[in-house]
Amino acid sequence: MSVSDECSLTVKYLAVRQPIGYRMLPVSARLVPVNLRGFGVCGLLLAAVVSLTSCSEADNDDGYLTLTAGEATLSACPTAAPVMVEALNTKHLPTCDPIGQTLVFPDGEQIQLPEQQGGGGASRSSSSSSSDYQYAYQSVGNWGLVAARAKADCSSIQEWGNTEALRRVHDAFGSRWACH
Repeated sequence: MSVSDECSLTVKYLAVRQPIGYRMLPVSARLVPVNLRGFGVCGLLLAAVVSLTSCSEADNDDGYLTLTAGEATLSACPTAAPVMVEALNTKHLPTCDPIGQTLVFPDGEQIQLPEQQGGGGASRSSSSSSSDYQYAYQSVGNWGLVAARAKADCSSIQEWGNTEALRRVHDAFGSRWACH
């Protein structure tokens, strides 16, 4: 084997393993190395562009609330009881998910939560109500449930929920999420 000044490698023999040792076979091959520095620089540049694009896209309200498996581990609450939205304003994380229960707003409006975990929903005020509000809720996994009441023209929005849960909803759907 010899190495020339151009950093090429000439292989004259190839060692082949056999049951009783190694045998040297003559080989006529020349390996020419590729300039990996150019590929490395291009690869780093591409990785930087992709990560910057990903970071800028993360700030957009893209309409998707993404939770990891570890962020959605709450089990259903063992007893059924109405959930007052004011009770969602807490620094403490919930111990269970109120699936199938009734969400009650300060003006008496109620929304029946679905029987399955995750997701969200919205409704207009009932026809018997004199107010013109729309109501929304969103499950945010281990951070609990958030709820909102917005005027029909979206000029005023009231929200209830854990601070981190509300931040995640705003990141995913925007600050006017209850108006959509």
